Amino acid sequence: MLVAAVAALALAGCTQQAEPEPSPPVRPAFTEQDVVYREVDGESIALDACLPETTEPTASVVLVHGGGFVEGSKSLPDFVRLCEQLADAGFAAFSIDYRLAPEHIHPAALEDLQSAIAWLREPEQTERYLLDPDRIGALGGSAGAVLVNMVGTMGEGSTTEGSRIAAAVSISGVGAFTTELFAVDDAYQGYIDIGLQYFGCVDAEDCPQAYAASPVDHVDPTDPPFYLLASAEELLPEQQSEVLAAALEEVGVEIEQRVDPGDEHSTQILDEEYTAEIIAFFDEHLGAEQ
Repeated sequence: MLVAAVAALALAGCTQQAEPEPSPPVRPAFTEQDVVYREVDGESIALDACLPETTEPTASVVLVHGGGFVEGSKSLPDFVRLCEQLADAGFAAFSIDYRLAPEHIHPAALEDLQSAIAWLREPEQTERYLLDPDRIGALGGSAGAVLVNMVGTMGEGSTTEGSRIAAAVSISGVGAFTTELFAVDDAYQGYIDIGLQYFGCVDAEDCPQAYAASPVDHVDPTDPPFYLLASAEELLPEQQSEVLAAALEEVGVEIEQRVDPGDEHSTQILDEEYTAEIIAFFDEHLGAEQ
């Protein structure tokens, strides 16, 4: 009996001395500005990061500003706000700059976006920002939406490698750079002119690089889910959203399409309801934490 009692006391002592499992370190929420993600042709291309508090590798969203390919920046108020909203929802958000036309014509801006995505997948960045490299999405407005449409449809196979993305949000984006789709009304001539600057062309009828850069020409069944938002009365033809939606649906890619009845363009369309839908879309296809 004495032996049993001593053994019991010893066991109790061991139990009391056992230390609890250490809690994983918490990475606090923070923002970081002007982080260079690419050096090209003597130019430094930077991004701003909005990071949530987390203990586990999280999904990330790359934000791509608009401005007709000739202006705009990562610091536009709507994109600063989106960056913060996504971080509040548990995503790591990265608002990027990219090279602008006419000094830098296509595919410079697209290559910068692709580089940003690939950069986030590098071990140095996944460790630094606590990212899951398999869960990267992108959101763009206007010209930025064109770039997101392109990066979402280019390439085939896994959406977890290289510059592929696992979810795409396009707000007022072009689906096809064809004169037929822009010839709805003379009011769109200004957008044709912007496109010509972007592609370094003089004549819309003789601009083969525009056709090659049309997202609808790159769609395939391995493309990621898309959320497409446009206004019925905005300056870009509503058909631009519809043609991309039709091409994606035809090959079985999951899409969510919204057409607002108003006339706002790009991120001006966003209200609380659309913003909540976009966050829910990313949560469904990326998950802030999984």
